[in-house]
Amino acid sequence: LSFFNEEGLNSILRDRLSDKYINVISSEILSGSPLNGGIQSYENVLKIKKAFPKAKILVVIRNQEDFLDSIYSQYVKTGGIFKFSDFVDFYKGSPSHVGWDIQHILYSGLISSYLEHFGVENVCIYQYENFRDKTGLYEAISDLSGWTWGDYQESLVGVDKTVNRSVSRRLLPFMRLINYMFRSYNNPTGFIESQWLNNMKVGFFKFLSGYFTGGKKVSVSKGYKEAFKKDNVELERLVGDLNDKYIK
Repeated sequence: LSFFNEEGLNSILRDRLSDKYINVISSEILSGSPLNGGIQSYENVLKIKKAFPKAKILVVIRNQEDFLDSIYSQYVKTGGIFKFSDFVDFYKGSPSHVGWDIQHILYSGLISSYLEHFGVENVCIYQYENFRDKTGLYEAISDLSGWTWGDYQESLVGVDKTVNRSVSRRLLPFMRLINYMFRSYNNPTGFIESQWLNNMKVGFFKFLSGYFTGGKKVSVSKGYKEAFKKDNVELERLVGDLNDKYIK
């Protein structure tokens, strides 16, 4: 969707869409990249509406503090060098990044936009915390599509079930130190560009993660907590009761 052309998009998808199954297009980037402030999220609503005017929308939200902790961990995992306080401070001094923006996880604005353009009957919002088992995911899909449990099980045949394991928070400072040497999107000033060495680094981190577990999650400021609490009031109005993990 980055360089949107309706005819071009349809030609790309034409051979990939099925008449037998309900087609699902899924990507975290549809709500914008968290490492670039989610700047394309609202624009993508309009693009999706233009390309698929009768689409049904499934939005999954997550407790903002856990999501922010996960985003920061992923940032370090992919070569990031900033400590958390700098990460949430718009990547100061780095012109190659737009930067983190708290608006990206104040969900009510984006959800309101989907409701406005697709209608309440075509938008389902679910909480990540209720997806920890297969039944929760099935219920979400069946609400939108009318799938049976058999349909859902059949759709999983051949799907890569590799688990994306989280990084130990105890390892993050060490990983940031190593990342300083490697040039990447998240560290354009690094001096090592070898893909082979970078793969070795990633494998080394995975090895260490098997021995170092746990660690404290990032500490979110009082201002962030107040912003989450305020947005969750509107969020509950839009989606109903929130899981107890959400600030209320």
